Amino acid sequence: MSGIFGAVELSAGVVKSVATTNIAAPGGIVASLNVCNRSNAPVEITVAVTTVLDTFDSASQYIEYQTVLQPHEAIERSGLTVQNGYWITVLSSGNFVNATSWGISNGRTLVAP
Repeated sequence: MSGIFGAVELSAGVVKSVATTNIAAPGGIVASLNVCNRSNAPVEITVAVTTVLDTFDSASQYIEYQTVLQPHEAIERSGLTVQNGYWITVLSSGNFVNATSWGISNGRTLVAP
């Protein structure tokens, strides 16, 4: 399966998972993640592969940590390989920021977060 795995509007200070795989599927996903700051102010974003929905914990594997996105700027991370039972999770310090994940899955249907 290929296409958009998830798209979320981020709220300031709220951790949100964007995509995961079906735990029963034999493979994971290879994904890209785009985070876009549509506001007129800089924001900090944190991105990690996590083991728990909408949560950063001690097992989180950080890809970006408090990275500053200037107004009207976007960041894209590609080649994210996520195994079954893990999530691509994002946090923004401000509003008017969205995150979209897309790619291919190796297995059955994806579960929407």
